[in-house]
Amino acid sequence: MLSAKAKHPTCALMGMAWAATPEVQAEQAVWFGETPVNRLACVQMNKLSKGSCARYHANAPESYYRQIKFWKTPIAACGNGKNNCMDYTKWQQAWTQIKG
Repeated sequence: MLSAKAKHPTCALMGMAWAATPEVQAEQAVWFGETPVNRLACVQMNKLSKGSCARYHANAPESYYRQIKFWKTPIAACGNGKNNCMDYTKWQQAWTQIKG
């Protein structure tokens, strides 16, 4: 994301474009053990670490990605017209108790 008040938006956009290149995405994916955003990173990933493209599902079919459930920050509004769900602050406090 880019702030609407960025002091140098052109520079910021250039940095974002660089970070999305296959080479940078491959480095990041292999280093952090994650799936790259840019699917063209596979060739470079496998050069850096043999089999990493498959290991991190970078070459998986679209059906694989539709199965992924992403984190949603807990909010009080449940989405069903009620506001009795747990907000993030309460969720964080409950999680801290469980971990402790």
